[in-house]
Amino acid sequence: MTNKMKTTAQLIIAVTLFFAACKKKEETNDTNTTSTSTTTTTTGAPVALRTMTASVNNVNWQANYNGYSLVTTNTNYSFGGQTDYSPNPNTAITFNLPRPLSVGLYTFSPTGIIKAYFRDSSGVYYTSNLGSINITQVDTTSPASGSITKLKATFNFTTSAVSSKSYTVNNGVIDYTK
Repeated sequence: MTNKMKTTAQLIIAVTLFFAACKKKEETNDTNTTSTSTTTTTTGAPVALRTMTASVNNVNWQANYNGYSLVTTNTNYSFGGQTDYSPNPNTAITFNLPRPLSVGLYTFSPTGIIKAYFRDSSGVYYTSNLGSINITQVDTTSPASGSITKLKATFNFTTSAVSSKSYTVNNGVIDYTK
């Protein structure tokens, strides 16, 4: 396996392990999650805004507030969102993006390092065949640590077929603030 393929495989495994390890957070009096995915404290001050939506095979898809993942390596980011943890099965959309990341249009291809993935409810990952992500805003904590604190983007992609099944993801929107 080439280094790029190993890195991509490691990112997919890391994101999968992250999602598998997460459990749905019990609601307490300290936190209130609204349908717009904005979490507020009892004082009403916004803590974070995390919205990720798309149309998957013409069906509306939305990530759950607690279902976000960000993995950083020396050369890549893996950013994704997933639907509710419960009931299972859930689905996810994940992106493998270059580091450093800047505003602009990134094209997905079957052979490139820049990819998108759709995980269906049976747990199968489908890799982007064609498509793009247009990043309109990105902020990081510092160039050294590189953790993304804000990401705004639009995206669309089609996946390669697995067992004669593929997905079309359209009208994707990310509005993520850590």
